[in-house]
Amino acid sequence: MRASIVLLTIGAAGLLAAPRGFADEPWDGGRTVPVHRIPLNDPDGEGVVPSMSSAKPLSTSKTCGMCHDYGKISGGWHFNSSSGKAAAGRPGEPWVLVDGLTGTQLPLSYRGWSGTWNPSAVGLTQWDFTKMFARHMPGGDTGEPADCFADPHARWTVSGKLEVNCLACHNGSHAQDHSEWVRQIGRENFAWAATAASGLAEVGGMASRVKSTWTMNDGPNPDDKDYAVPPYVKYLTAQFDSKNRTVFEIQKPADQNCLNCHSASPMCAKKEDVDKDVHSRAGFKCVDCHRNGINHSIVRGYETEAVERKDASVGDFSCRGCHIEEPAKGGGRMGAPYPKHGGIPPLHFEKLSCTACHSGQQPGATPTDMRVSRANRLGIHGRALWFTDAPFIQEPVFVKGSDGKIAPNRVMWPAFWARRAAGKLTPIRPDELTKSAKGILDAGQQIGSVLKGIAQLGDENGEAVFVASGKLFRVNTDGDVDLDTKFAPPAGSPSGFLWLKDGKLSPLVPDFKPDGAQLEPTVESGLLNVLQALALDDPATGTPALARGKKIYTRSDDGSLTTSDSSEDRATPVWGRMVNEKFHAIVPDFAVRAVVETAGTQQSFIEEQLVAMLQALAETDKSAEFVYVGRGYVFALGKDGKLAASSNPAAEPVFWPVAHNVRSAVASLGAKACTECHSADAAMLFGRVVAGGPLKTKTVAVKTMVEMTKLDGTYHKLFGFSFTMRPLFKMMLWGCCGLMVGILGVGVLSCLQQIARYFGRKE
Repeated sequence: MRASIVLLTIGAAGLLAAPRGFADEPWDGGRTVPVHRIPLNDPDGEGVVPSMSSAKPLSTSKTCGMCHDYGKISGGWHFNSSSGKAAAGRPGEPWVLVDGLTGTQLPLSYRGWSGTWNPSAVGLTQWDFTKMFARHMPGGDTGEPADCFADPHARWTVSGKLEVNCLACHNGSHAQDHSEWVRQIGRENFAWAATAASGLAEVGGMASRVKSTWTMNDGPNPDDKDYAVPPYVKYLTAQFDSKNRTVFEIQKPADQNCLNCHSASPMCAKKEDVDKDVHSRAGFKCVDCHRNGINHSIVRGYETEAVERKDASVGDFSCRGCHIEEPAKGGGRMGAPYPKHGGIPPLHFEKLSCTACHSGQQPGATPTDMRVSRANRLGIHGRALWFTDAPFIQEPVFVKGSDGKIAPNRVMWPAFWARRAAGKLTPIRPDELTKSAKGILDAGQQIGSVLKGIAQLGDENGEAVFVASGKLFRVNTDGDVDLDTKFAPPAGSPSGFLWLKDGKLSPLVPDFKPDGAQLEPTVESGLLNVLQALALDDPATGTPALARGKKIYTRSDDGSLTTSDSSEDRATPVWGRMVNEKFHAIVPDFAVRAVVETAGTQQSFIEEQLVAMLQALAETDKSAEFVYVGRGYVFALGKDGKLAASSNPAAEPVFWPVAHNVRSAVASLGAKACTECHSADAAMLFGRVVAGGPLKTKTVAVKTMVEMTKLDGTYHKLFGFSFTMRPLFKMMLWGCCGLMVGILGVGVLSCLQQIARYFGRKE
């Protein structure tokens, strides 16, 4: 009878909700997933009529929650970080607040992990956090605040709550679109994001452009149908039946869905060169090991998890639980290969985790630069490139875990601006630094802005580019500049802003002699055109001008060319602006140096900019001390005005363990020879970890792996040297044995001769 009720509930029109205890009923043993032919309910709990022009988005709490305990689900590992509960178990990957302009990469977590900052401690509300990171969140958590009015700057009444998106993991349809989810989050269409990503409807409009007084029940804005268009839904009616039901392809989460948020790959690797995890190649799915019940308490799969969760069954899904716990049966769980580890002393298993040899990238002289989904925004597809190189993450770095075993980790070095008082650092949000950073840290954007202005003159002259120190730069879609690594300006080419056409560089305006004579018409018209284009680009920063010789040329209000005298004699043309009757280069020399010195590197600004920024911040509040944390140090201005670096716990790196990709036995560390780990230069012990970050400086923290693991480097060098010399020792040992055998043989032969003589005399 109960089964009949369940089937009717799932397959019927859905007007009646299932009993609340249904999700907690014991499993009946069936291995199939029920057909989810169900109607949709909106955030008010009303049934969605797809054909209505004013239809609202689906609500997972009101739709999925009809049969499943939404309250229990929303308390699961993916949705409970901001609950205030202490995090159990080993640390995981933090969220990273990244800002390219200010050189910020700040690790954040509500879970209190070592090296991370609580978002609220750096001034981020749940609204701020959701806007920044919901792109790689499955909803819930900070997206469902208990009090929507606690933050006066939040717009929850407009955006709606970001509910747990059950479909992000469980929808097996190829129409499920993570990139669409990201786009809707960017538009603050939180309540509409799950609907848009599901493929059941098209969602238009932007909540971010609507007045804060608008609500979902207000409908369209009759006064603006072009810009401030509220979110709206157009359901694909062909996917619904006459009872307004649709079929969801519900399944256990597919790897594709997991990898939307959990991908990792070497920064410079090609897609075709990246191998799958050995378990994936064997046919395993993520959820085969990372299991959960209705409470969504995901099995994370590390060795001490079973003890920490007081649940022995959880241990079955760790490396040891699968491969080692049942050797008497000829293998591990479900016949997993039992590793014999022949010839490896048992001490290794007391000191090393399984992942130390079997997981992540192979250790090298320096760790591998990595990109990961959540930090570097991977897996968001579209014409624009969403991913970022920052933050700069490396693996493997070997450190001791909470269980005392050495394991491979990913590492990221914090970088942020802060106030310092009584030795305590308080990070400054990037948006609070924008005003001070303008004209200092935006070197690339200063050049890019000029190039965009010149580009308004059209393509007939070619492409506007910037050349300095033998390097050519082009403006990108973000208004910054990129180094062209394929085109090298010919020797003797001019520098500055130039035209590039058919592979040849030429000045914006043909050169001329500033002798006071009338300029040629083509030169004058070209000069006026460039000055006008620069004026349109940013008229608030002064009057565009060209300085040549002892003359300065500007464009008057009536469109004619005006000439004035200059005290400085310039041998080559210099583009600039007149501010308070003084000529200033359109791009300061330090900005040019910054772009040239950081070109082709991971860094984005230089010490000269750092000093200028600290001075600018000091002007905003002379009672406070400002510092910059980066490259493993805290940088501050001394009393002499010079830059000084010091150590501080806040500048230390943040770690989180590497579990995947798992390598096969033959590809494990030490499989080829003991010297992979035991030699005087073994990468696992003596590889160098160089602090990464946006600042280009010579003051950089550099540590070896033995320092990270807090081992005795001298001992391990000597011990490793013994392995290197072991073949010689073996030769010497065999030689000594041979010599001893020879001596013994001579002695035996001598004895036999003596015995023979004795008996010979006797006869």
